[in-house]
Amino acid sequence: MNTFNVNHNKYWQEGKGEIISLLSNIVSEEEAKAEQEIHNKKDVPYFQLCLFALLFLGLVTVVWQLPASVYEQFIAGDKISQARAVLSICTGCLSLIVVKPDSWKELLTAFVASALIFIPLLK
Repeated sequence: MNTFNVNHNKYWQEGKGEIISLLSNIVSEEEAKAEQEIHNKKDVPYFQLCLFALLFLGLVTVVWQLPASVYEQFIAGDKISQARAVLSICTGCLSLIVVKPDSWKELLTAFVASALIFIPLLK
């Protein structure tokens, strides 16, 4: 009976050591994954920034280069500069969200918010 307890305790101690080392390996792997995710988030997405800048500048150029007659069809003459400013801001927001949307709900919300801001400027 005494040898059984000694052997049982020996195997239990070995098993406990293996479990502890397995758990410590899992914890260290999770910590490494978390550090890698943090490092990945710090990387600057140059392609997305360039795409955003080009899209934004292109849309703002179009908004400000359109003749006043285009705006007068929809907007009172005294609100054209306000409409251009609002459209510029909206295109900036939409460009940013189109380039890197977190979800389709965010994209839809941006379009709806832009429309709600622009509607009061219409005739």
